[in-house]
Amino acid sequence: MTWCWYGETVDGIKGDDVIRRGAKRAEVEIDIGDTAPELTVRRTRSRGKPKLVVLKDGKPLDLSKAEIQGKINAWIGLDFKSFKNSVLYGQGDAARFASPRTKDSERKDMLHRIANTEILQTCHTIALAKRSDLQDEIEDVERQRVSTRERLEEIDLDTLRTRSRGWEEERDGRVAEYQAEVAGLLVKAQEHAVDAGKLPDLERGLKRLEAERDEMAGAETASAQEIEALTTELDAARTRWEEMSRELAGLKAKREQMAKQISETKGVAGAVAELSERLEEREGEQRETEEAIAGCDAELSSLEDTLEVLRGEDAVIGPEIARVETEAKRCDDELERLDGDRCPTCTTPLTEGVAAEYISELTRNRGRYNEAAVKLHASQGEITRPIDATQKVLNGAKEKARQLRTEKGTLVEHASGLKASLAIAEGAVECLAGLQEESDACKGRGEVLRAALEELKFIGEERKEALETELAKAWLRQKTDRGRYEEIVALTEELAIARAAAASVENLKGQARREMERLQEAIHEVNPWSTAFDEAEAKAVEYRARRATLDKELQRLENELAHVVFWVRGFGNEGLPSFVLDSVVPYITDRTNHYLGVLADGDISMAFYTQRELKSRDGVKDEITIDWDIEGQGRVPPSGGQLRKMEIASDLALMDLVATREGVQLDLLLLDEVLDGLDREGRSRVLELLGELRRRRGSVFVISHESDLAEEFERVVRVTKRNGCATVEVVK
Repeated sequence: MTWCWYGETVDGIKGDDVIRRGAKRAEVEIDIGDTAPELTVRRTRSRGKPKLVVLKDGKPLDLSKAEIQGKINAWIGLDFKSFKNSVLYGQGDAARFASPRTKDSERKDMLHRIANTEILQTCHTIALAKRSDLQDEIEDVERQRVSTRERLEEIDLDTLRTRSRGWEEERDGRVAEYQAEVAGLLVKAQEHAVDAGKLPDLERGLKRLEAERDEMAGAETASAQEIEALTTELDAARTRWEEMSRELAGLKAKREQMAKQISETKGVAGAVAELSERLEEREGEQRETEEAIAGCDAELSSLEDTLEVLRGEDAVIGPEIARVETEAKRCDDELERLDGDRCPTCTTPLTEGVAAEYISELTRNRGRYNEAAVKLHASQGEITRPIDATQKVLNGAKEKARQLRTEKGTLVEHASGLKASLAIAEGAVECLAGLQEESDACKGRGEVLRAALEELKFIGEERKEALETELAKAWLRQKTDRGRYEEIVALTEELAIARAAAASVENLKGQARREMERLQEAIHEVNPWSTAFDEAEAKAVEYRARRATLDKELQRLENELAHVVFWVRGFGNEGLPSFVLDSVVPYITDRTNHYLGVLADGDISMAFYTQRELKSRDGVKDEITIDWDIEGQGRVPPSGGQLRKMEIASDLALMDLVATREGVQLDLLLLDEVLDGLDREGRSRVLELLGELRRRRGSVFVISHESDLAEEFERVVRVTKRNGCATVEVVK
């Protein structure tokens, strides 16, 4: 019911947890009283997909989820927390109004919801927002006033007037400076024009000398090319001579090595016959070992077949033993879980009926499974002994086969070594003749290289003499033409000076033109300070008028802010909400003590009152304080039964408060284990009070595990849970 109306459960289950295990969705549908038209609330939830609708005459209303929840709260007259504290009394609830575990803020929230002070909070929020807006506007106007004052202070008309006069004087000075600079540039240009007039004659003389220089450079290039060719040829001859020398030395060393090898190889031929005899002996031993290995392999195959048959029989018995032991363990676990007088799931007695038969059957099954396990273990032992014996014989045969194969490997390795040594010896005999032939060939190649070296030595000396002659000719030619080159250098320097003078004349003319342009610009330049003075004067008039307007706006906003601050306090904690709490707390005290008079026969009294505390930042803060007397002693810790009576009395007082505030009488009360923890007298007084409430308020539902309470109520519904299934039965 609470999940359908509010989307929450008494025990705090939320989200997909409301869907029962194995189901795909949860759905609850409840009609809202005897309304016309008929209204129905339907809440459903699939995995991760909640849905809430209100049906009006069977048709869904077009409302958002928040709007639907608001209407449900209005139709019922309570939100979830108020409903839970006014209508429900759940076992182990931690949010009872009078419970020591309930926070002060939670108590105040309950009373504010019952007193419908949400409109005051809304008004307070609006007033706070308005105050914040006005404060922002005032800050903005203040910033504008400061900015306007600063800008007005920045305007200095006297300074602008003085700067304008100074600018005129500075401009006249620049004009005079530009005129003097132009005159100086013209004088310098006339001086450089004399050197620039020599430029044509110097260019013609330079062209003639450059032509002669090019002819000389051609002859010099040909000589250099010839010298380079001779040098290259001489270097090639030297390189060839060095290569042949290295080759001749290598042939000599190779021939000496071959002579040594021939000497060593002559003693190998005698060992070939001895190696052949030893090889035949090893091959005979190898054949005998292979025959022994074949016999061992046959014996191993027979033993492995026998072992496979025995293991197959053991594999059949093993799973059967595991299954029987698992069933016996399951029976032990179930008997251990049911070790007691009542079922731990549904609290049904275990000494009679179906439960007793179920326990007896579990005991018999456990005995049968244990007996079968003993027999199967005995059969497995009879199979295991032959397996172990066969495995032992098989391991011995495998070890013998391994030793024979190791011996065979040693013989094969020894025979391979003998074959390799024999092949090496035979190869050495064959190589002896080849080494002798190669030695003779090296000797002939050495004689050819010696003749070629003598010829290269003669050619290198001849090319060296020709190269020295050509170098002497080139040196003489360079000495003869050095005077002509010095003349070209001197003429080139004079030509550079003339060209620099001509470039300087053009540069000076350009500078003079630029200075004339600057002079004209300075003469026609407009005084900027005169315009700035006029603009500053106009801005000063504008800023004075703006400051007067901002002063009036600031006064208006401050007056409006004072009015809004008054209402912020009126709708705040120290205003109307505090007044509402002051008005309802005495009523709760009176009604709580009325019910305690029935429940505790006047031995317990309670007092609820508000206490205000000044906070440095939040202003005044209300706190709800609870005092109580038990048998004339103030604030002594109550027992569990006394605390239960105090909670019941305060919750019934809240129900009365809801009725007075809403103008309707609540006709429903749900209590879960309300008598738990009470002595006989306490139970009697609670039942007496519930009878009174039943006569005055309508339906009272009590949930209890104590069956002897049935005779105290008009109707009794019994819920029995057996084997995971709940059965509902109307007893009377």
